[in-house]
Amino acid sequence: MKKKSSAKKRCPKCKVLRRQGRLEVRCEIRRHNSAQGSKQRTKAA
Repeated sequence: MKKKSSAKKRCPKCKVLRRQGRLEVRCEIRRHNSAQGSKQRTKAA
């Protein structure tokens, strides 16, 4: 999966998901998979 500055649908089969503070595009076509933003890391106590 590639990280991009803007995650958008590329075809009608693409789905936009919101996971753990980031935007992801998932599709049957593997090259359409992408993500925007990064996962927040929390400090261990």
